[in-house]
Amino acid sequence: MKRSPLLERHLRKSSLSEDELPQNKDEWRDFLDRIDKAYQESDQRIEILEHSIDLSSRESEVKFNRIAKNIPGIVFELLIRPDDTFDLLYASAGADDIFEAKGLAASLDIARLASMIAPATQLRILRRLKVSARRQRPWKMEWQITTPGHQTKWVQGHARPHLMEVGGTFWVGVIVDITRQKEMEATLESERIQNANSAKMATLGEMAGGIAHEINNPLSIIHLKAQILQTKLKTGKFALDDFLTEIGKIEKIADRIARIIRGLKSFSRNSEADPMESVRVSDIVGDTLEVCRDRFIQSDIELRVDCASEASIECRPAQISQVIMNLLSNAHDAVEKIPIRWVELRVQDMADKVRIEVTDSGQGIPQEIVQRIMQPFFTTKEKGKGTGLGLSISKGITERHNGLLVIDDASQHTRFVLELLRQQPPMDGKVS
Repeated sequence: MKRSPLLERHLRKSSLSEDELPQNKDEWRDFLDRIDKAYQESDQRIEILEHSIDLSSRESEVKFNRIAKNIPGIVFELLIRPDDTFDLLYASAGADDIFEAKGLAASLDIARLASMIAPATQLRILRRLKVSARRQRPWKMEWQITTPGHQTKWVQGHARPHLMEVGGTFWVGVIVDITRQKEMEATLESERIQNANSAKMATLGEMAGGIAHEINNPLSIIHLKAQILQTKLKTGKFALDDFLTEIGKIEKIADRIARIIRGLKSFSRNSEADPMESVRVSDIVGDTLEVCRDRFIQSDIELRVDCASEASIECRPAQISQVIMNLLSNAHDAVEKIPIRWVELRVQDMADKVRIEVTDSGQGIPQEIVQRIMQPFFTTKEKGKGTGLGLSISKGITERHNGLLVIDDASQHTRFVLELLRQQPPMDGKVS
């Protein structure tokens, strides 16, 4: 029996020997029926598999859309081409809610989306995306949008880059509405500033008696010298050299009062919005001491100062003055009622920073208090004396200056250490 080329191919692929092949017409018919049945079963299995794959794909898509719909934000896919043009490939239903633009998720209208973002912000977003793509690092950024209803919102984007072989970058990420978070942060910041000012005024109140005495005494001397000079002028009994000497003394006393007022003015003003500036540490320490020195004299507390520093630090001077003032005030209160009373302020220049130590004659702070002493509203002072905010606010100021405020456990006496950078690190250039 002559066999077709197709049959010959199948037979060669099979493991049947020549003797096992059908020998007559009926056997061949039965043999071919079995082959046809096997093919039908195979085709049926393939159809079932294809259906299962298609069903699985559809189920996965439904599951993904269900998850994306319930995420409190927008799931998105974005393609940025090498020429910086881009397409929004997918946006979940949350886009309509956050951007308050009905149909945005379905239309994927990138121009409509861009119209809600300021041009400068668009450039900043693109620049940050390109940096993240180049470094193959996740992208994270916050920016403002203006909705079609003219409402301003804050949003935050997170995404991961995937470089494409044909060029460009494919991004998958989420965008969430952080407007309420920003409002809460603004409220907390406002309260922090109010607390800082309250603590500052409380410290100033403690210093008030000393400041008044520090100003009143020189003014009394000026008044007395002025009367003496006036009497001599009327009687004509004065030597020109003596007259000039007395005038010089009055001038020095007036300069001292001016320094006290300058220190007081610098300390009391709201410096939250001040830019960072380079200032000599010795000037900050000097202005601070002018305000508080007399309080130590009145309490018969020896105030030792070792500040031969020539270094400058980049800071907000009034805030650093507030930290030093708080440390000195705490040291004053700690030793005021013990037999041996002294406080030492020491400044050391280091390679890239300045170290300021405030040590008092106390015997250290118990470990259980050390753990809590920087917490807001914690105080060891008697009721009505102190707010419990001084150290926590000082710690916050120090951290915003990228510095360090700690207790020196190795010291025999109570010692606080303040370390401040000579130069602040650059703010820009970070990619998160």
